[in-house]
Amino acid sequence: MELIHPRDLALWLERRDLRGQPGRILRRLRGGAADEQVPVAELLSFPGDDSGARSTLVVLEDLDDRAMGALLAPLPYLRGTVHCLVVGAQSVPMELASMPRSPVQDPEGLLEATGAGAVLTAGGAGPWTRGLHEEVIGRGVATFVLQTGQVTPFSPPLPEDTTVVAWTDADAALLRSGRTDVDTIVIGSQRLWELSHDPVAELRDGPPVLLARLADDLLPRHLTTRAAASALRHGQLRLRPDVADTDPISRASYELWRRWGAKLVEPGAELPAVPLVGVRQEELLEAVVRGVPVRVHAPGAPAWLQDLWDRTGMRRYGSSGPSRPPAPPAEEPATVLAETLDGVR
Repeated sequence: MELIHPRDLALWLERRDLRGQPGRILRRLRGGAADEQVPVAELLSFPGDDSGARSTLVVLEDLDDRAMGALLAPLPYLRGTVHCLVVGAQSVPMELASMPRSPVQDPEGLLEATGAGAVLTAGGAGPWTRGLHEEVIGRGVATFVLQTGQVTPFSPPLPEDTTVVAWTDADAALLRSGRTDVDTIVIGSQRLWELSHDPVAELRDGPPVLLARLADDLLPRHLTTRAAASALRHGQLRLRPDVADTDPISRASYELWRRWGAKLVEPGAELPAVPLVGVRQEELLEAVVRGVPVRVHAPGAPAWLQDLWDRTGMRRYGSSGPSRPPAPPAEEPATVLAETLDGVR
């Protein structure tokens, strides 16, 4: 299996807009897509302990909490100077938010100003991330794209002449998708590594919890709704709605199941230490590495979703045993990445 768009970012952006971004579609129809609004960016820097190590530029753009944590994890281990480009209103840790910042107008000249020998991003399609990856071509600056979540064929294509830092060999192969200009490094997930060192002390009594996500931009609603309804019909499960399921159709579905007798768990609450059932939520894999029994369920799941389940070791609902966590890496991923960025490896 490969990425649907292994090279063409412009086409990937168009397809993303059609997959559940009505606001973007409306702007395109109104003719407002041609002039992309580039968000304001600020630069903060702090020196390292080794002036001989090359400096690193870390781009923080369009990140959720998981991706932000992944990009910031290697910073304490870097020996060289670190520059963080904070784009827009990113929610960054207090230690970064309190540091002095200087405004940056555009990517041009940023590499010279920082003297960066390595650039670390989460990939994606943000204008600053795209601009910096284009700026470094032919300059002898190493670029790294860090995997910050589960990979599907719908993931965006990687920039040219970069190195993807992946969780597993299978993830690296999918992200690379046969390209010869992309190198790969496999280090594991820092978040999963940390959670594996914080196992659940004791499983609680009680029925399993079904993690529902009805408004999924990669799956048709009839599939996500059928997955939740069939699991509720065939098992004694409690139902936890996804915090993003705020649209009228999702709310009506949850209310209907509640009237039919389903017991609802407050959305956004901490996951209980009981068996879990879901489709493709990040929480499922995080729970597995902590020792929580987890299974997946989606009748009629497309091939790419079944491939994702197989890559992450997820067992189907109704199987004899729970999902098995991936083998943890021998070394902490953040330290391996820091050594790579410093040029040690």
